Amino acid sequence: MLEGERVLTSMSYTILKLHRKHLMKLQMEELVEFLQDTLAKDFFYEDDFVIEQLQNSMSELKRAKLDLPTAGKEDELPKKPLGQIPPEPQSAVLNLT
Repeated sequence: MLEGERVLTSMSYTILKLHRKHLMKLQMEELVEFLQDTLAKDFFYEDDFVIEQLQNSMSELKRAKLDLPTAGKEDELPKKPLGQIPPEPQSAVLNLT
């Protein structure tokens, strides 16, 4: 559970590796349909094989230091506090009455 972000990145990488040949043949619309619909119904590989490949991908990405993104730069961080509703402008409040 502590490796949640790493698993998401690694599984995405694993999916692309396992299905690379098929993905390269698809047009953009077909690619989206394959990734969103077809793989959800049938992954085309046994679960044990996929888990083994996932572990290999996690090791590969960790060796290359690509398992986690780098820290964001100052200009990429939020400037306003998250989760707060901004106050409504006075003109909008006056129009309602």
